[in-house]
Amino acid sequence: MPINNTSNEIVHYQQPIFFLLNTPSRMYGELIEEVNLAMREVIPLLKRIVAEKSGILFNFYCMEFGYSSKWVVCADILDLFWLDVNTTGGTALGEAYHNLNYALSRKGFLPCSPCYAPIIILLLGATPHDDVKRGLEVLKKNKWFQHSIKIAIEVDYDPHPYFHQYLFLNAKIDLEVHF
Repeated sequence: MPINNTSNEIVHYQQPIFFLLNTPSRMYGELIEEVNLAMREVIPLLKRIVAEKSGILFNFYCMEFGYSSKWVVCADILDLFWLDVNTTGGTALGEAYHNLNYALSRKGFLPCSPCYAPIIILLLGATPHDDVKRGLEVLKKNKWFQHSIKIAIEVDYDPHPYFHQYLFLNAKIDLEVHF
């Protein structure tokens, strides 16, 4: 799902930003509302940053994953608005990794024109129920993924003790956030 540049500006580089948003049923209520609020607040900030950067097209992609995964937003950040997501149940992180691997290709979302290293942000709300290791093995072979900036956040009141084994990070930084 490529994105069209809606401005008349000449684009020299593209900056893809990928959000992988887990929507398990255990996030029902306050947690999913906090995630939706955060997304509604971060989009205007991104738009202000983008407005100052001429010649760069910032593309925003958001994948929602529960029992399955799907891309719910693909837009130029300047045209972006957030539609709240709901909990769907499950955590198909392995499938999400496979879909991200495809998106990080010329056949997927990355253009033929020059592109900065993708930014990938994962919000995980529950323990994965599918084959995460296989999806992660495939993803780690992807050159765009290898050079991407990766951020992973566990959104849960009761963190899983093995959270980091499902992630794509080589190093970990633990941050505890209280809502």
